[in-house]
Parts: sequence; C-alpha cells; structure tokens
Amino acid sequence: YSRAFYLVMLTKFQGKELYLNGLTELSPKVAQELRRFQVDYLFLDGLTELSLQVAQELRRFQGEIGLSFGDLTGLSPQVAQELAKFQGAVLRIDGLTELSPQVAQELAKFQGKELWFNGILELSPQLAQELRKFQVDCLFLDGLTELSPQVAQELAKFQGDVLSFSGLTELSPQAAQELAKFQGDYLSLKGLTELSPQAAQELGKFQGIQLYLDGIAEISPQVAKELGESNGDGLFLDGLTELLPQAAQELGKFQGKQLSLSGLTELSPQVAQELAKHRRVGLCLNGLTELTPQ
Repeated sequence: YSRAFYLVMLTKFQGKELYLNGLTELSPKVAQELRRFQVDYLFLDGLTELSLQVAQELRRFQGEIGLSFGDLTGLSPQVAQELAKFQGAVLRIDGLTELSPQVAQELAKFQGKELWFNGILELSPQLAQELRKFQVDCLFLDGLTELSPQVAQELAKFQGDVLSFSGLTELSPQAAQELAKFQGDYLSLKGLTELSPQAAQELGKFQGIQLYLDGIAEISPQVAKELGESNGDGLFLDGLTELLPQAAQELGKFQGKQLSLSGLTELSPQVAQELAKHRRVGLCLNGLTELTPQ
C-alpha cells in the first residue's frame, strides 16, 4: 500500500490525540491530509522546519485542543502569520530557542487559549514587550533560566491568566518585585530551588489565585514568615520534604484559601500542631502515607 493510503486510513482514527513525532519533514500534500484528521490534538514534534505551504495547510486543522511543534528550530514571520490563524486552543512551539520581534508580532494574533515557548532560554526586554501583548490566557516560558528585572517588568503586564517560568532556578528580589505585579490568576515558578527572604517578601505581594513554588525542597523560618504573610489565595510548596516547627508556625499564619505541602511524607506532632492553626479552606498534605495518633 502507498503512504497516501495509510494517511487516508489514519484520518478515520477517532481518538483524542495523535502523535506523529517521527516525521521529520512534511510535503504540502501530506499536510493537506493531516489537517483532515478528526483528533483534538496533533503532535508533530519531529519537524525541524515548516514551509509556508505546509503551515497554510496545518493551520486549517480542526482539532479543538491543539497543534504541537516541539522541534522547530526556526520560524519565519510568514509561517508565524499562518500558524496564528489556527483556531484551536493550544499552540506549542517548544523547539524554538529564540524568537524575533517580527515573529512574535505575528504570533500575537493567535486567538487561542495557550501558547508554549519552552525552548526559549533568554529574552530581551524588547522581545518581552512583544510577548506581553499576546491575547492568550496562558503563556508558558518554562525554558528561561534567568529573568532580568527589565524583562520581568514587561512580562508582568501580560493580560492573561497564567504566566509560567518553571525553568528558573533563581530569582532576584528586583525581578520578584516586578513579577508580583502580574494581575493574572496563576504564577508558576516551580523551578526555583531556593528563595531569599527578600525575594519571598516581594513575591508575597502577588494577589492572584495561586503561586507555585514547588521546586523548593527546604525553607527557613525567615522565608516561611514572608510567604506566610503573602496576599494570594493559594500557596503551593509541594517540593518541601521536611519542615521545621518554626517554619510551620509561620506558614500556619497564611491567610489564603489553600496551602499545599504535598511533598511532605512525614509530620512531627509539633509541626502538625502549628499547621493546624491554618484556618482557611484547604490544607493539602497528600504526601503523607501514615499518621500517628499524636
């Protein structure tokens, strides 16, 4: 049987997701067949380049969820213009390690819910200024390993609900001060492995629904004090594997609706006593596998 035959047969697949990550190149003819697939999410993470003709076909894909191009190493403004016309919810372009302002300007026209750029390792203030104009609800920049105050200042102006920087391993107080001004609901900093008291104090000013700091494995009483006084509704510290009674005492003062410490596998009576003082809606301790009577 010909390759075209197999493609026609695959178009009858009625599942939710189809992964074709072994494809390293596409002709416009094959792309024309792929866009007819009836799945919700199409993964083409093996493609390293995308021609204008192929992009014109794929952007007509009718999947409700998304298109994923996890290995693209470059994108022209013309191709970006076509991809921005895709009417699904999610557009993932995680292979790009850099983005020109011209490409960013075209992608800003995407009307979906989520844009993923997890391959980008650094941003200039100029490019950040373009990204914050994006009209999506969620912007994922989990490949960034550092964030200057100037870049943070621009990205904090993003008008969506979710900003994710899960690749950052450290954050200066100045950058934290700018990020805390983000007016969306969710701020994800899951990659941070440590946090200074000064940075914690600044992040505590974030007034969204959830602040994710799941990469931090241990916390000092001083940092716990700053986070315990934070203004948000939800504080997630699921990376903590141990908690001192003094730190627990400070976190127990958190006034938000949810405090999550699901990385803890055991709890001393002293720590439990302090956490019990948390009087709001939710205390998550999903990591505990056993409890003593004390």
